[in-house]
Amino acid sequence: MFQFMIQNLQDWLKIRLEAMKVENMLKIKEEFDYKKALKKEKINCQMEYMELVKTLKEKMMTTQHDGFTSKCNGEKLGSTAVGDAEVIKLHKKLEDDAYEKKKMEEEIMVLKSQLLHLNLEADDTTSYVDKGRSRNGFTSLDSLVSQYRQSHFSESTNGHKPPMASLFKQGAFVVYLEPWRADIFEFLDLRKNHGKEEHRARDLFYALWVPDLFMERMQSNGVWSLFCRNEASRLADYWGKEFEELYTKYERNGKAKKVVQAQNLWFEILTSQIETGTPYMFFKDTCNRKSNQYVREKGIPMDAHPSKLVGSGDCKNRSFDFDKLAEVTEVVTISTK
Repeated sequence: MFQFMIQNLQDWLKIRLEAMKVENMLKIKEEFDYKKALKKEKINCQMEYMELVKTLKEKMMTTQHDGFTSKCNGEKLGSTAVGDAEVIKLHKKLEDDAYEKKKMEEEIMVLKSQLLHLNLEADDTTSYVDKGRSRNGFTSLDSLVSQYRQSHFSESTNGHKPPMASLFKQGAFVVYLEPWRADIFEFLDLRKNHGKEEHRARDLFYALWVPDLFMERMQSNGVWSLFCRNEASRLADYWGKEFEELYTKYERNGKAKKVVQAQNLWFEILTSQIETGTPYMFFKDTCNRKSNQYVREKGIPMDAHPSKLVGSGDCKNRSFDFDKLAEVTEVVTISTK
C-alpha cells in the first residue's frame, strides 16, 4: 500500500514537471516574441526619424534656393501666409546655423594654435662636430637646435614675425635622438638651467628613441659605442635584429667615435630627467614590434609622434561591449538598405 502511494506521488510529480516545463517554454517564447517585436518597433522608429530628418533637410534646401531666387529677382517675402512664415523661420535658422558654424571654426583655430605640436627628428640632421669641423656655424647639436629655433622664429625683413612665431609660445616642439649618436651628451644638456645660453634651447622638448640593445648593455654594465650620423646613417632605418646586427658590424669595423659605459650614459639620462623632466623615453623596438599599424616599407622604423598632452593609456575595465556593437551594426545595416 505504501509503495503504491509513493508510485502515484512520483507519477503526479512527473506530470506536474512536464506541465511546468511546457508552461515555461510558452513564457520564454512569448518573451522572445515580445523582445523581437520591441526591437523591430525600435528600428522602425529610428528609420522614421531618419526619413523625417531627410525630408526636413530637403525642405530647408528647397526653401533656401527659393529664398535666394526671390532675393535676386527683388521680390519680397510676404508675412501673412503660413508658408511664408515657415520660410522666414527656416531662413532665421539657417542664419543662426551659419553663425554657429563660423564661431565654431574660430574656436577650432584657436585650439589648434594652442595645441600646436611640431616634431623634429634630430637623427635626420647631420652632426659635423663628430668630424672636428663645422658648417654654417654649427659646432655641435645644441647650436644646431638653437639656430633651428632662431631661423624659424626670427623677425622677417619687413619687421613682422612669421605666422608660426606667434604660436611658438603656445606650442611645443619635440626633438628626437637615438642614443648611439656621438653628440648624445650635448643633447641631454640642451634643457638644463646651467651652462652657456648659446648652448641651450629650453623652449624645446626632447625625447630619446631607444633600442633594446642599449637597455641590454646598460643592464649588463657593458660598453656603448657612439657613432657619427654620416658614417652610421643606416642605423636610423632599422630596428630589432637588423639594427643589432648593423650596430655590432659598425663596432667591429671601428667606426665608433667614442666608447662609453652604458650605465654612465644611463645615469646622465636620469640626471637630465630629474633636473628638467626630459628627455621622454620611447622604446624603438617595442613601438615597432607591437604597432597595429604596420605600414612601414623595407623594415624602416615607424615615425613616433608623442604628445605631452596625451593621458594615461591604462584601462581598469578591460572589456568590450560586443552586444552593443551587434545592436548598432544591425540598426545601421537595416537603415542603409
